[in-house]
Amino acid sequence: MKAGTRDARTTALLARAAQRLTEQGAQAVIAGCTEIPLGLSAEAVKVPLIDPALVLAQALIRRAGAEGRIEQVG
Repeated sequence: MKAGTRDARTTALLARAAQRLTEQGAQAVIAGCTEIPLGLSAEAVKVPLIDPALVLAQALIRRAGAEGRIEQVG
């Protein structure tokens, strides 16, 4: 991913790594590198795929809304 390669081979390698983790008992996969969610979709794994960047963004939005810094929409 860091080399800019995002193809079927890269996706298959990431999916296989996630599969191995679940075979070893993982109940979720944390995509702990910002590039991993670009090559691995939630549909490719049988357990929840956690994107830390998304979790952080959601937390920041909630906090900013609670502090009145942004207007809640919807």
